[in-house]
This record gives sequence, C-alpha cells and structure tokens, in this order.
Amino acid sequence: MQIFTEVAGAPAFSSTPPVIRRLLADLGITCREVRDHPGLNPGCKVQAVLLEDSVGVLMVLFAQSHLLDLNRLADLTGR
Repeated sequence: MQIFTEVAGAPAFSSTPPVIRRLLADLGITCREVRDHPGLNPGCKVQAVLLEDSVGVLMVLFAQSHLLDLNRLADLTGR
C-alpha cells in the first residue's frame, strides 16, 4: 500500500485537509471540526489516513487513541 500525504502551511488552527473533507462529503459523512485542547478525550479525536493499492484509494478513520494495524485492516478489507 502506498500512503498519500498532503503538504500545506501550518495555520494557527490546523484544519481538515481539503481532500479529506471532499471524500467525506462525497460519502455523505458529516463531521464537525473543533479546536484541540488538553481536556479533549483522545478517544473522541479522529485521525484520517488515505491508502492506495491496486484496487484504489481507501480512507481509514480511527480514534487518535488507537494505532492503525495494517495487517488487521488487510484482513478486514480483503486487500
């Protein structure tokens, strides 16, 4: 699998990259962006990763309090 990265300037408020917002909108997934603060539960923070293989692009959303297990992901998706 190949990992996509998007490079952009680091604004004072880090916002969701446009490619992620576009993919979520295309899938009909609504989300709300909030500023990070020390009291925010890591289990409520979502991390997005775009992966590509011979089948196409796969967007994985998971809690920042978790690690992404690529072997388990391959088992679940059959990719």
